[in-house]
Amino acid sequence: MSLSIPDAAELAARFGLGSASGPMIPIARGVMGRVWRLETDAGRWAVKALFDWASDAGAETDVALQQAAANAGVLLPPPVRSPAGRVVERIGERRWRVHQWMDLPPPPVVPVDGALAASAGALLAALHGLALAPPGGTSPWFTRQPPQGRWRELHARAVAAGAPWATALEAAMPAVAELGAVAAQAPPEPVLLCHCDLHPDNVRPAREGLAVLDWDHAGALPPSWELGYVLVAWCVAPDGGVDADGARTLAAAYRERTGTAPDRGLAMFAAAASAWLNFAAGQVAGALGGADDEQRAFALGNVTAMLAHPLTRETLTLLREAL
Repeated sequence: MSLSIPDAAELAARFGLGSASGPMIPIARGVMGRVWRLETDAGRWAVKALFDWASDAGAETDVALQQAAANAGVLLPPPVRSPAGRVVERIGERRWRVHQWMDLPPPPVVPVDGALAASAGALLAALHGLALAPPGGTSPWFTRQPPQGRWRELHARAVAAGAPWATALEAAMPAVAELGAVAAQAPPEPVLLCHCDLHPDNVRPAREGLAVLDWDHAGALPPSWELGYVLVAWCVAPDGGVDADGARTLAAAYRERTGTAPDRGLAMFAAAASAWLNFAAGQVAGALGGADDEQRAFALGNVTAMLAHPLTRETLTLLREAL
């Protein structure tokens, strides 16, 4: 999707960003929307066209967390409200939000070195130290998973479509069932307002510390569940290997700052397991019947990577034992 200069000018005017210097430049496609860079006479901005499933209320929630985190010294691209005070503005058929642009290095690659693992643990502890109450309960994304019947349906569709990854999906079905048992845990107390996607892709090692991006998923989580999610994201490599040293270092840094020892049971990985299952099922469905070529290509890339090395109960057990 490309936007013309008048669209850039209107967006800049709606958010009070100054006069647009040219058309917006496409940067990335994420789960919650498409991102462009916009330059104006007042600066540079990251502008996001939200997908339908990204809610305006969710944007207000994540901005509240961002503001509290920034006040506590967490580095992040500041969110921008329009002159009308809104985080999200509708222009034509699309909804938009804006952050100030930050020039940042690429995201870290797992496995990360010990210093970066410790910084990630300290960062998570700092966010939990904000102790903000969420506006609602834990998202179904972390508490409900696709039933086995849904997986069988998706596999049948993949076979019927002649998808080259149908065999890999079939091979992953036992792991999916075991992961579902890990995910089926009742959320413990307390529940805090959390980032909910503190993945290395959403963090940049900057000179001043770790910069945190993409707060769009912010919501309620038990701290132990988010710690488990972060351990999986930061200490399980794309090939499925477990970085035991990194896990111990990250958990130790978190414990040193919070005074809380991580739960050593598999239940701490319930959010990570549920998110993996929900995202995998959604991407399989998208690869089979996405709304457009871009969505199908995005989903296909994710499906191929996830099925090559699926998250498993065995992987979570190794991660737990590393702690």
